[in-house]
Amino acid sequence: MSYTRLYVGDLSKQTTKEQLQKLFAQDGDVVDIRFAPPSSFAFVEMGSPTEAQQAVERYNGYDLNGLHLIVYGVPQRSHPRLEQA
Repeated sequence: MSYTRLYVGDLSKQTTKEQLQKLFAQDGDVVDIRFAPPSSFAFVEMGSPTEAQQAVERYNGYDLNGLHLIVYGVPQRSHPRLEQA
C-alpha cells in the first residue's frame, strides 16, 4: 500500500516540531507536520511514498528524548461524499 503520511507516536513532552522536521528531513522532503505540543503524537507528510517507507524503517523504535517512537504509514482516506459530487 502506498502512503506519504506517517503517524508518529510516543512523543515526549519535550519534543518540538523543529526536532521532528530535522529528524524526518534526513530521509527526504517533509511536506507538512501536524503537531500540537504537548501532544504525544504527530502526523508527518513526506514528499514521496519511497521517502515515507524509508522513514518508517529508520524511525520506528528510534529513541527521541528518551522514548521509542512508533512510526507507521497512514493510507490516504477516500472521501465518498467528494467522489460522488
